[in-house]
Amino acid sequence: MCIVVDPPTLIPIFKQSDPRHSDFAPVRNWVMFGPGKLVLGGTKYKGELSKVSSIIGFIRELEKQRKIVRKNDAEVDRDVAILKNLEPAADFDDPHLVALVRLSGCRIICILDPRAHRFLRKDSFYKATKDRPKLYTRTKNETLLCKDNIAPCCR
Repeated sequence: MCIVVDPPTLIPIFKQSDPRHSDFAPVRNWVMFGPGKLVLGGTKYKGELSKVSSIIGFIRELEKQRKIVRKNDAEVDRDVAILKNLEPAADFDDPHLVALVRLSGCRIICILDPRAHRFLRKDSFYKATKDRPKLYTRTKNETLLCKDNIAPCCR
C-alpha cells in the first residue's frame, strides 16, 4: 500500500508538535510501522519537498527502510505537462500529485489543501472512475489505510 503525500502535509504527519498531528498520526504509523510507503517523484514535488526541510531526515530514514517508492522524475514531469494542458486553471497547482497517482497506480492522496480536491479527483484525468484516488484529509479517513488500497508499485 502506498500513498502520495502533498509535501506540506508531511509536517503534520511526522512532527508530533504540529497541532494537526493527531489527524495525520495514522498515516505516520501506517508508513513507519506498517505496510505503507510514500510515492515521490518529479521536479515540482522535489521543489516542494525542499521547502519542508525539517522532515528531510524522516524521508531519508524511510528510504533506508524501503518505505519510499520513487517514480522517474522525467516521466512525472511529462505527465504534469499533459495535465496542465488538460486543465489550464491557474489554481490547479498540484498536477504533480495527479501525475504520481497516474504513473504509480496509487489509490490515496494525503493533503491539507481543500481547494485542490476538485482537481485531484477530476474524472477526465483518469482512465476510469475507479482509478481516481481517495483523499486522506483527517482521522476520519483512517479506514483508507488498508490492504485493499495496495497499488502494484508497492507489492
